[in-house]
Amino acid sequence: MLSDWLIWESRIPSSYKKFALIEIGEKISMNNDIKSDLRRLLIESRVDPSLLKEAAIILGWQKVEGLFATALPTEDRIRKGDFGETLMNETLEDFFGYKIPISKLRFAIGGNVSPPGTDTVAIKVKDGTISEVCFVESKTRTSSDRYSCLAAVEGCTQLNKDYQNSFSEIISFVLHRLYEKKDPMYRSFLNYLRDRNDLASIEEFRLGLIWDHAKWNEKVLENLENDEVNVPRLIVHRVRIKDLALLIEDLYRSLGVREIIDDD
Repeated sequence: MLSDWLIWESRIPSSYKKFALIEIGEKISMNNDIKSDLRRLLIESRVDPSLLKEAAIILGWQKVEGLFATALPTEDRIRKGDFGETLMNETLEDFFGYKIPISKLRFAIGGNVSPPGTDTVAIKVKDGTISEVCFVESKTRTSSDRYSCLAAVEGCTQLNKDYQNSFSEIISFVLHRLYEKKDPMYRSFLNYLRDRNDLASIEEFRLGLIWDHAKWNEKVLENLENDEVNVPRLIVHRVRIKDLALLIEDLYRSLGVREIIDDD
């Protein structure tokens, strides 16, 4: 889906020394097919579709709609954050070959709660062994005020905590969820944690900046370049989308549980 809508390229040459820069933009205008796919992704980021389908059989339609509603955010800030995190995760899977073993947003207690810590751990596995571990933080902005220009610095500061801490919140979270799922990746993740000091070369850090196209300010990246916080192997994704605030509002206004229960 994303490859039909978005296109990416590395900025080469780049004037920035602290990070590599990937620029992502729209190659076609928004349409109903893309919106449908985005709605599905937003739903699946918060709730497992299989759960809703099975619950509908036992609980009935009305109760399932209530269950569904409690999982979705109503606050504008949380909705924007969910959209950016979901879109960033999907680009990592579609464009860069990562797998997201745990959808962190599904474990939020209520729709308007954003779980603390870094957004995502993305992984690549080769021959049963973890070959890459990527820590991912996303920031979504639809305005051009001075606080927005500090978003990249804020995101990098969060990633720095994962770099400095052997057992950060996101690492502990993913480990617990893999164990509970009896996921085959659990043992591989344990092995990675055991040898993490010797496996620094397989780690990288990605910062997603999801922005309204018209509101982008290069000062966002300049502030990151000049800030004292440093993260090794940092890759920044600058994603610019036309009329982003209106798009997010429209997507959430039209979300419905039938969209995934009827999608067999």
